[in-house]
Amino acid sequence: MTKKVFLGGEGRNELGGWDGHHAYQTSGSPGIVEALLRRVQPEGWEVGGAMRWSSIRKLRVGAHGSAEEQNVKALCLHARERGCNVVAFVRDADENEIRATTILYTIMNEATADGGLRIVGGVAVNVIESWILAMQGHTKSESLGRIAAQLKLAAQGVPAKDTFAMVAVVDTVDIGKLPPDAESLLLWIQKASEALTFSGEGTKGK
Repeated sequence: MTKKVFLGGEGRNELGGWDGHHAYQTSGSPGIVEALLRRVQPEGWEVGGAMRWSSIRKLRVGAHGSAEEQNVKALCLHARERGCNVVAFVRDADENEIRATTILYTIMNEATADGGLRIVGGVAVNVIESWILAMQGHTKSESLGRIAAQLKLAAQGVPAKDTFAMVAVVDTVDIGKLPPDAESLLLWIQKASEALTFSGEGTKGK
C-alpha cells in the first residue's frame, strides 16, 4: 500500500511547490522535507497534502495549550482529514527550548492518541540552515543561531532563500555519514525511517 504523507513547514524552503494554498500546490518541485524523506525512503509513499506553519487552523474549541501545541495537533488533524498515514514537519527551534520541548511532547501525545498516524516531526536546532550545514559535513552546526547559520551557509554558496540550492544539498547527502552532533537532524531521520517503513493500515479519510 502506498502511504500518503502530509507535509508541514515554515515556508517554501521546507515545502517547495507544496507551499501556499492547496489549490495552487504543485508536485515536481520538492522542498527540504520531501527531499529528505526521499533520501530516507525513495519509494512506497506520496505527498497527500501540505500546509505552511503560519496557515495551520488553530484548534480552540475545547482545547488548551500553547500555540505550538495547538499547531501540532491541528496539523495532525489535517493529515487525518486528508486520509494520510504520515505527517512530516519541521519547525525551527530558534534557540527556544520551550518551543522545542513543547513540540516534542505534543508529538508523543498525538502518536499515543492515534497509533494509526505516524508522526515525523520535530525542531531544527537551531534553524533549517543548521541542518543543511550538517548535510555538508559541518560539525557544531546546531550551536549556531539563525543569522550565523545563514551567513555560514551563504559562504558555502547556498543563500538563505534559495530552496533549489538547499534541496540540491539534500539530494546528494549520505545520511549515513552525518556529523554525530547533528542530533535533531539524526532524530528526525530516525523517525522518518520508522514511519515510512511501518506496515500498519494507517488512517482513512473522513
